[in-house]
Amino acid sequence: MGTLKCIIDTDPGIDDALAILMALNCTSIEVLGFTTTGGNISLEMANKNILSLFDYLGCQHSVYGGSEFPVTGSFPYATNFHGESGLSKDLPSPTSNISSVDAVDFINEALCSHPGDVIVICLGPLTNLYRLFQQYPDSMANICLLYTSPSPRDRGCSRMPSSA
Repeated sequence: MGTLKCIIDTDPGIDDALAILMALNCTSIEVLGFTTTGGNISLEMANKNILSLFDYLGCQHSVYGGSEFPVTGSFPYATNFHGESGLSKDLPSPTSNISSVDAVDFINEALCSHPGDVIVICLGPLTNLYRLFQQYPDSMANICLLYTSPSPRDRGCSRMPSSA
């Protein structure tokens, strides 16, 4: 069996940063790209965190910015747990940049390029996934496996509407 292709959708607080480190060190996983969303922290801070993490590690990976806001309401940021920065400690400002391609467009393109071969790993709210199925309803058929991280509390923004 070869490497598993995956996309990691994240709102990188402490927990997601650890999951990202594990994925990057797993030789059986090929991460096609990382997509960000607001959730534990704002989208702006999520983008800064993942880029700063990659800069700190000295690795380069494509990062695609996604949903700033949930489908309804607002994200209940978890700064009480993750700290104001989301990582409990501020990393230096990143030198790399977010891709100009939107997260949803990237996910759709990757799924169409590798139909039935991509695992989508959602570590945060499912807002990018919801937007994907709104914009590209046929994309679901191209997902090999969908993993969603369990939430320690119902944030209201992680549930897929019954019409999705």
